[in-house]
Amino acid sequence: MPDTTNNYPIEAPSPILLSSSMLLAITSVGSIFELIGGSPMMGFIPSVLFALVGVPSCLFLFYAAIKKGSAETEADDAEYRKDYY
Repeated sequence: MPDTTNNYPIEAPSPILLSSSMLLAITSVGSIFELIGGSPMMGFIPSVLFALVGVPSCLFLFYAAIKKGSAETEADDAEYRKDYY
């Protein structure tokens, strides 16, 4: 019986996870810079929310992208080795 457990946290393609992580990182850093600057364009509360939610989410999505990319590479390598050897 094959092992059906996943060793990655989110079932999505790794490029989607990585691009989502990058977008969240950009918005989070922008919000932090606006807060440091003193007058956020979108207001204080939305900027704080983007910074507080965006940074941990960005890090988690980056971690998920690395784990998923590694799993995809292992699956591709196994498929290649099956036909090659």
